[in-house]
Amino acid sequence: MGAVLTSLALAVAAALPANVLAFDLDYDLGTNLRYSDNINLSDAAPLHDTVLEPTVAFTIKQTGANVQISGRGQLQYLDYRRDTFQDEFRGGFSGGLDWAIVPSRLNLVFQDYLSQQDINDLDQSTPDNLQQVNLFVAGPSFYARLGPATRGQFDLRYGNTYAEETEAFNGDRYSAAARVSRQLSQTAEISGNLEAASIEYDPAGADANYERYDAYLGFKLQRTSASLVLEVGHSQLDRSRVNDSVSAPLLRGTATWNLSQRSQLRLDFRHQYADATQYLITPKLDFGENRFTDLNYADVRVDPDVFRERSVRLAYEFTGARTAMRVQPYYQRSDYFNPLAEDQNLKGVAFDVQYRLRPLVSLSLFVLQERHDYEALSRNDKDTRIDVGLTKRFTRHWSAGAHVRHRKRDSSIPEQGYSENVALLSVQYNR
Repeated sequence: MGAVLTSLALAVAAALPANVLAFDLDYDLGTNLRYSDNINLSDAAPLHDTVLEPTVAFTIKQTGANVQISGRGQLQYLDYRRDTFQDEFRGGFSGGLDWAIVPSRLNLVFQDYLSQQDINDLDQSTPDNLQQVNLFVAGPSFYARLGPATRGQFDLRYGNTYAEETEAFNGDRYSAAARVSRQLSQTAEISGNLEAASIEYDPAGADANYERYDAYLGFKLQRTSASLVLEVGHSQLDRSRVNDSVSAPLLRGTATWNLSQRSQLRLDFRHQYADATQYLITPKLDFGENRFTDLNYADVRVDPDVFRERSVRLAYEFTGARTAMRVQPYYQRSDYFNPLAEDQNLKGVAFDVQYRLRPLVSLSLFVLQERHDYEALSRNDKDTRIDVGLTKRFTRHWSAGAHVRHRKRDSSIPEQGYSENVALLSVQYNR
């Protein structure tokens, strides 16, 4: 499948007009030298090791009349000097291409999401418990003007899910959506949406196959000081293999307030059916875009099971002359339909601050606290992470940094906790 998708992407790139390939590309090249006193995250038998981590991170963007491209990715090689784990490459990518083949009539959309996730989310995120996971989505969108302020849209999508180890997650997704939107004013829009999807997993996960139907009204409000995106409707899941059908209300929304020129408050809330693919697209935390010292934050339980999600996330951001700060509390409850899957409650808070001590010297602090409660297992895990860093910029392109990190898990299950301390030195070239 990987070769097929690569060939398809090359074919699309070759078909694009030459002038749209002049995109903006920014990249960081560097290397980390990381020492861990418990690289296997073990409570009983910790191992220490030093890891050399050459890394390249990049962002790509093209905004044209007919083609829009955006993407963010990172590739890293890990060389374990004491051979506690096998040397390996790790990669992550999130991006897409939107090509207006016939402007205002026909667009072709491609999206891809690649990340490292846990094989077993109940175990520690050690190298032997990580796998590459990918979601690829492509298809056309058709547009029609139904009146001066009314537009119609019809989407067809094909998706493919792949996990390196969890074969039950591998499969195909087919969906169609019909939408009618009406512009109420320069700042407000209302829409009606009908969506249908068929999810078909490979034999290892075929028992989880299902069809999904959504009908909902959408409302968008965009003003200078605030914005709102709200979707209210109903969802139905049909699982033919187990002769079961369930339905529930659908509620999704995002509200944003620009409290000042320097600060913003955002609220996200969800009551819906969901599965792992949703969090490959929209992670519950997105604090990683400027953090060169870490590849990913694994937060997806990789399996084909559907669950009812009830979640809320609040995020506050402040950007001052010398200080940039973000704080994000969040809560999520996941109730799985598969009786063998572990329902869970997740609550946590993340805090990130960067302070410029001098024009070329910055101090950073990242703190994360989470609690996972697994009801059926009578298990709860409390995770804490603290990262303190100092960065010095020598020239426009060259910088170096030093970080110390502490990670700890307290678990109600014996030998599932751990404590790790890390020291990290980095050298980086910014384009």
